[in-house]
This record gives sequence, C-alpha cells and structure tokens, in this order.
Amino acid sequence: MIPAVLKTGQGGDDRHRPAGIFITGTDTGIGKTVLTAALLMELRARGLDAVPMKPVQTGAEPGPGGGLRAPDLEFALRAAGMDPDADTRARMAPQLFREPCSPHLAAELEGRTVDPEQILTAWNQLGAAHEFVLAEGAGGVLVPVDRERTMLDLMRAMGCPVLVAARPSLGTLNHSLLTLHELARAGLRVAGLVLIESTPERAPCVEEDNRRTLERLGGVPVYGPLPYCEGLGGSDDPGALLRERCGGTAAEIADAALLMTGG
Repeated sequence: MIPAVLKTGQGGDDRHRPAGIFITGTDTGIGKTVLTAALLMELRARGLDAVPMKPVQTGAEPGPGGGLRAPDLEFALRAAGMDPDADTRARMAPQLFREPCSPHLAAELEGRTVDPEQILTAWNQLGAAHEFVLAEGAGGVLVPVDRERTMLDLMRAMGCPVLVAARPSLGTLNHSLLTLHELARAGLRVAGLVLIESTPERAPCVEEDNRRTLERLGGVPVYGPLPYCEGLGGSDDPGALLRERCGGTAAEIADAALLMTGG
C-alpha cells in the first residue's frame, strides 16, 4: 500500500483536494484517452478551466530538446486546442517511461521506480492552479505501479471520483464488473461506466444486452457508447471529429462528473 504520508485523498478537509476525476479502464487500449479528450473539450466549452493529466505514461515518445513526451496527454491537448508551457506540461505528465508496458516494468527497465510523491505533488499543483483536473490512468485498476502498489493505490491517494472506460462488446461483463467490484472494495466513488467502441465491428444483440446487464449488476450509471471514430489518431483536427461524434454523450458524462465533484 502507499505509505500514509502519501494518502492525501483519504480523510481530511475536502476543500484542500483538487477538483477532478480519475479515468481508468477495464484494460489497456480501451479508449481512456478518447474519453479524456472528449470530456476535457466538453468541460472547457462550458467555460471551466479544465486540464488533463497523465500521472504515469509508458511508451513515452521523443519530445523537444531531447526529452520525452506523453502521447496520451498530447492527444488530449491537441483535441482541446491547448498548448501549455513546459512547466505545466511537466506537471501534467510527471512520470515518463520509454517502454510501452506496465509502469512497474517500464520503470525497472530504466533502473528507476515510479515516484507516487511526485505524482501527488503534481496533482495538487494542477488542482491549485486550475478548476478541474482529468487524470488518465495507465491500464486498469490492478496494474502494478511498482512491486508493492497498484494503480488502485494511487487512485485512493488522489481521492477523486472515478470514471471507468469499457468496451461494449463480448468480454466486457466480467472485466467491467470485476473493475467495479475492486473500486467499491477500495471505497472509491464511481461516477459511471462509459462504453467505448474501439473497433468498427458491431454485434448489436450482444452489446445491447451487455449494457442492460451492466446497468442491472454494476450499480453505477452506464453511458455511451462513444462511437468508433475512423482516422481519429491521424486527424489534423481530432477535436472537430470528437465534437461531431461524441459531443452528446460527453455532455452527459460531464454533468455526472461535475455533480459528483461538486462542480
């Protein structure tokens, strides 16, 4: 578990916690980045000073000046038309690792460890400087951060409500319900589960029943699905495509996120 000194989200005065939400998923490649970008755009369109954060980025890419950059963060910034300065970017992506694998392994391959204190410091700094922070996790809730802690421990330390990104297709029931069970067991508040189409293939009968089953058994609101957006990653204007395809659902999710965070 994360040492007590890092448990900034547990107990204490809620007025000192950053307003924000943590976006996790049932798997890697599930659509967390798309959800983060769509929600960021919606909140900023409402006049809220919302910013994205990628606490731990594996698969980091070469950036300006020989450093590294977080591709997930950069996508959200590009979609929202944001270009923060270098210091703010560093707070938005405080832990960068080159290898595209679990955070604990990516760090070990560089002779490092993930530093939760640095993440929590950046989280608090962003929360103090902005009205709302959207933190996108790495993988799912039980992905190891190091040899002792998981992403779930980090989420508990940050202390904000959670959105869960999930696929609508075959396999989502077990993955989604297990994720929701772990979040409930950790005492975390869940704003909802968001279904995201990550491929163009559809199976309407299965997907419609999956949604009904998740609504019945999951105990949280179910949103979406966010539709599959062909060519989104290579688009010159991903924000326009997201607004066109995901705007209505993003507005629903934003309402839920703000309600749960008191915004």
